[in-house]
Amino acid sequence: MTTYPLSSFFIRPDAADELENVLADDSKRIIIFLGPGGNGKTTLCTQLSSANPGKYSVYHEGTEGLAEMVGSNMLNNRKVLITANSLDGLLEGIKGHVVHMNKTFPPGRRNM
Repeated sequence: MTTYPLSSFFIRPDAADELENVLADDSKRIIIFLGPGGNGKTTLCTQLSSANPGKYSVYHEGTEGLAEMVGSNMLNNRKVLITANSLDGLLEGIKGHVVHMNKTFPPGRRNM
């Protein structure tokens, strides 16, 4: 019988492949890991950040000044990994920085 230390971390191969593709896509600058507490979101993000110094910044739902920190790291070309237990909790932390536009533009037209 194989035993593993309690600190071992496992990820399904199919999930690992999907995550690798998302992280490699330069058009995805903010990646949100959403799910119930205790399923390994923070562990995964911390391991990614440790294995790739300077490439990722990790934040958690409820972090004071989350929106400002995310913006600062994006300017420094770091991908931002955010962990959250619920979308509501995450949105509460950034609600003052979310812009909702009611106007739609035809394809190809970007000026106001």
